[in-house]
Amino acid sequence: MKSFATLLLGLLVPASIATADVLVYKNKITGTDTGGGFKSKLTDVGYTILNPEEADVPAMIIAFPNTKTFYVWEMADCTLNDLSAPKPNAKKNAPLADYTVISQASLWSDTNNFAGSDIGQLKGMNADAVDVGTTNLWNIPKTFSWVGKSMFPLDTGEPNLEESSGTTTLDLTQTKLCNSFGDDRDAAIDRMKARLISLGYSEQ
Repeated sequence: MKSFATLLLGLLVPASIATADVLVYKNKITGTDTGGGFKSKLTDVGYTILNPEEADVPAMIIAFPNTKTFYVWEMADCTLNDLSAPKPNAKKNAPLADYTVISQASLWSDTNNFAGSDIGQLKGMNADAVDVGTTNLWNIPKTFSWVGKSMFPLDTGEPNLEESSGTTTLDLTQTKLCNSFGDDRDAAIDRMKARLISLGYSEQ
């Protein structure tokens, strides 16, 4: 079986040589924007996409159902950790479960020298032997929880704080579709963008 962390550390030898797999997760995220004299709510129904062999470089397609718009967010400066802990509501001395955590802590500045930041975490309990439509079976989370905070400028240049939380769940239909075409992460992003456009969305 393959898992995120063992591949990142180079400790696992694949049983067979195959093209890189891709994973597509469906977002169910809500949040709040505060700044510029306003406070507003947001809903994201887009996708989180990653190559499990390079899980520290995920991307999110943030899709807003109210405005039918989306944009691609490349999650920079991420780290990957493999944790062991009891399952929720586990009995005493029960076997521990494996968890995958992808953490982001990114500082950046734009062309107007605005100092921005992105802090977030994806955490999920690994499921065993998940079939993603390739020759590989993966020990990966079927669902990640998400918490995040970002500081970025509004169109007016004023600072805005965005706080978000929710889940992103493995979309096996879209994952297997992308893998059937041999998509890498970028090709899967393009495929999911095209899907959103077919549903009436436009890219910001």
